[in-house]
Amino acid sequence: MSNRRQAARRTISTRQHAVVDEGEISAMVSNDQDPSINADHSSIQQQLEEFKERISQLERENLELRQFISAQPVPSTSTTPLFEANVSESLLEVQQQITSLRQKPISHEGSLMVYEGTTSWEDYAGHLDIVAAANGWSIERKGQKLASALRGSALGVVLAMVPPEERMNFISLSSVLKLRFGQQHLSLKWQSELQSKAQRPRESLAEYAMDIERIVRLATPDWPERCRDEVALHAFLRGLRDQGAKKILSCYAPKTLQDALTRAQLMEGQSYGRDLSISEPECWGCNQKGHLRSNCPSNKKTGESGN
Repeated sequence: MSNRRQAARRTISTRQHAVVDEGEISAMVSNDQDPSINADHSSIQQQLEEFKERISQLERENLELRQFISAQPVPSTSTTPLFEANVSESLLEVQQQITSLRQKPISHEGSLMVYEGTTSWEDYAGHLDIVAAANGWSIERKGQKLASALRGSALGVVLAMVPPEERMNFISLSSVLKLRFGQQHLSLKWQSELQSKAQRPRESLAEYAMDIERIVRLATPDWPERCRDEVALHAFLRGLRDQGAKKILSCYAPKTLQDALTRAQLMEGQSYGRDLSISEPECWGCNQKGHLRSNCPSNKKTGESGN
């Protein structure tokens, strides 16, 4: 009897996902009238009903899932290339708009000075970099603006050495201009000009000193600052128009160009309306000749009284 019971249970277990015929179980248990089998009949019958209900539920869920899948649109591979083409076209339009905005002139652009080749290319290139950064120029716009700013010798060099198709290319222009007007190639020219530099009529002392500094910087691009200032000082003294002031400054022996300029301006102010073309220096403290203010005896007295 126990064997028959186990066989019935195995049958139920192997048919969990199908509808089990109730009569099949009844036929198996009707061959034996043992009370123990009859007692289990109701329990088996209950399990069978539960299996049937579970199978029905799974079948309903499976049907709903199939219906949901069938209702979804099937992706069409034929639309993918068209979509990609539309995206590429949109990206191209955006890129063209960005390029157009970069090349569009700005109404409040900072002005760029013209370049004739009379100053070093390095100086002008620094000015160009500042203006380009302030205006937000691209490298293409920078080349266009540089080409339109060339005059005189600089323009002549570009027309002679740069092919027409590259005359608005910044790299091509800057390479040629640096080769022709760079500081290293102009140093000998500026050294010669420095030797003959003299204060012009109606040129103020400050203007004269600034011009000296400019020429010295061009003539000695690789020199240390201390050596440059020494060269500028000697050139300043050598080219002074006022011979009397030149002698006085030479006696004073200024250490820097700024020191010499300050002393020369003071003497120029003191000599307004009278002649200081003398061989001896004049003290600006006591107005006596023969010594400088730094060696004036009144300085010592003032220092002693102040202590």
